[in-house]
Amino acid sequence: IGGILNLLLITTGCQSTVQPLLLVKADSLSHIQPDSAFRLLISYRSELSTADKDTRMYYYLLQLRTADKMDLQGNRDSIAFRVARYYEKHNSKKHLSEAYFHMGKMYNKHGDAPQGLKNFLKALENSHPGEDWFIGELYTQIGQIYFYQDMYEKALSVFQEAYRYSTTYNDN
Repeated sequence: IGGILNLLLITTGCQSTVQPLLLVKADSLSHIQPDSAFRLLISYRSELSTADKDTRMYYYLLQLRTADKMDLQGNRDSIAFRVARYYEKHNSKKHLSEAYFHMGKMYNKHGDAPQGLKNFLKALENSHPGEDWFIGELYTQIGQIYFYQDMYEKALSVFQEAYRYSTTYNDN
């Protein structure tokens, strides 16, 4: 069935590249059922070596997202870096903000709060209207950095923004 799904293609808006339906399906599942999305990504892994670079970067971005949603441990730092650089180079606004988000998480994990903050702010700058859930998550990450740097007033203000975006998303 995976082969049939891969024959069906759909455009994702990334550099107007047509992406395999299996990856688009994993993308749509990744926020609500990351474990199902992860299984789809695993089933696509064997076809990755013949995929074009845009499809591989999209796959890696989805891999970062599902691993993050599932709190999977592992070293994905080089993947996060490659994905961010790729979307910067190709000026892909659709995925750039999420790539910066994963870079921010990577730097935070390694204790580099200034670089983490820089990447979260870049993600916020490149985010898209209507992505309230994502913008809320960015503000949460930024607020945590301020909080752990003992910048409580700034953290509170940012957490309030996170709450505002999260409740806007939940109301829709």
